[in-house]
Amino acid sequence: MELKSASVQNFTRNISHGSHDHPLLVVTPVGATADGTQHLRYIKSVWKIGILLQGEVERGTVERAVKRLIVDEEGACMRERALGLREKLKASVRGGGSSYNALDELVKHLKTE
Repeated sequence: MELKSASVQNFTRNISHGSHDHPLLVVTPVGATADGTQHLRYIKSVWKIGILLQGEVERGTVERAVKRLIVDEEGACMRERALGLREKLKASVRGGGSSYNALDELVKHLKTE
């Protein structure tokens, strides 16, 4: 599903602009591609800023997941990590940041060829 990959790209772009400073409830639709599912697992398992629900889910499952995000300590920890990621992303695209420098080096390299 290209939509899922695009959603992850939009998510990372939105984090860098400060519009995602909260944890996510991430649902993998039935029939999702491996690539899309992998992106969502990354959000859950590596960044640890979301709860992954797969396939068809019951109302109660969604309700419990939302409660975990909003009420439980787990959600508070996810919010803290999301804020930290946002700051790291902002720092990386500022002058002197890692992404800024990498792009600058690429442009310099392309100009020399």
